[in-house]
Amino acid sequence: MIYDKFEDGIARHFGSVDARALGAVADTWRKFLAKFPEPGRYDVCDGVYCTVQEYDSRPADPCKLEYHREYADIQTILSGHEEVWCAPIDGETVVPYDAGRDIGFVRMNARPTEIRLDPGWWLLLEPGEGHMPCVGDGSKVVKVVFKLEKKLLV
Repeated sequence: MIYDKFEDGIARHFGSVDARALGAVADTWRKFLAKFPEPGRYDVCDGVYCTVQEYDSRPADPCKLEYHREYADIQTILSGHEEVWCAPIDGETVVPYDAGRDIGFVRMNARPTEIRLDPGWWLLLEPGEGHMPCVGDGSKVVKVVFKLEKKLLV
């Protein structure tokens, strides 16, 4: 997991993620910041796509800690704020892993690390890192989740 400011910190992490892919993520984020895109899926570059989401944040559900196996997430907020709760994925399976969607859910067993995402901040979650996004007080959120194939992690 990496948590940092977008403008100040993205270049620091070229050693952790393929530089071409991370550069494309940064360029797309800047473009989206200048003009918010419609919700949906967007191709970024080979091995990277993103989804733009609009929703109201919600209370945490300890039964819904998600994880991925094939893709890393870079989650960033364009508008609003939320918390992402992170914890080990050693709990009881709630929804079995679905390879087609690259997602599974487990019950949270450990006290989570709570990370607040505001505009300009980003969170990288590697495959296998449990997380519960969208946690908050019901406020409106516009979010971009970049999905990077695990082969792009250095």
